[in-house]
Amino acid sequence: MKRRLVFGSVIVLLALNLAIGAGIFFLSPHAEDAADSERANLDLLVNVMQKIRTEYADSTNLTYHELVYSAIKGMVAQLDPHSEFLTPRDYQRFESDTEGRFGGLGLVVSMKEGYVTVVAPMDDSPGFRAGILTGDRIVKVNGRNIGRLPLGDVVDQLRGVPGTDVAVTIQRPETGTEKTIVLKRAIIHMEMVKDIAGGSDFPLGPDKIGYIRINEFGDKTGRELQEALDKLKAQGMKALILDLRWNPGGQLDEAVSVCQKFLPRGQLIVTTEGRDPS
Repeated sequence: MKRRLVFGSVIVLLALNLAIGAGIFFLSPHAEDAADSERANLDLLVNVMQKIRTEYADSTNLTYHELVYSAIKGMVAQLDPHSEFLTPRDYQRFESDTEGRFGGLGLVVSMKEGYVTVVAPMDDSPGFRAGILTGDRIVKVNGRNIGRLPLGDVVDQLRGVPGTDVAVTIQRPETGTEKTIVLKRAIIHMEMVKDIAGGSDFPLGPDKIGYIRINEFGDKTGRELQEALDKLKAQGMKALILDLRWNPGGQLDEAVSVCQKFLPRGQLIVTTEGRDPS
């Protein structure tokens, strides 16, 4: 399901003061009294950022821009598991993913237990051909440890100009062993819907059972699914296996489009609820 996207001008409220030296954050005696005061909390946020900028020992990544984005991400993450703040760069990456065309290695990744983890290698991609498996952890890119980098920064390092090389160090959790693989980036054409062989022929299986795998809910998912269903129905399909394993999600309207192909017309699929009933 598509995550709710928050971008643009956002006001952040924090209730923390900073003790410099040991890097200790604590609530001031007056913080709770001002918990619902917009002005007091905005002043508090500004004061904390100024303290960090001028007195924190590590001065890297401490521009006001980066601090505000980090604060917004933390605030939005507190709302619910499905809310996320996307910076302009994050949003461009999201659009690139859902459009299904970009230069990279063909690895769907996410953060799991603090590691950048492969959710699934795309069929016939550089990562797939190199033998990278679901569950593998990416621990280094071009020899650089990526343990403390945000997921988006790691994705940016994996992507690049098609034809260029990138060295990826993989850790397999089952054995704990690490292996460095040099991969050549390629244009990734991400087909959202595939048959059992990873292609687009959609042959029927025994007993006229069809199989469709949906990789992601992207711009073309609904259309590609309908084309696959038409091929299977033309062969006399009697039953269907719809495989959603390792699907990382995507666009809500495309997920709804998929549901509409199997549910009765007018069936309620999803509702959204906001603070304003209108």
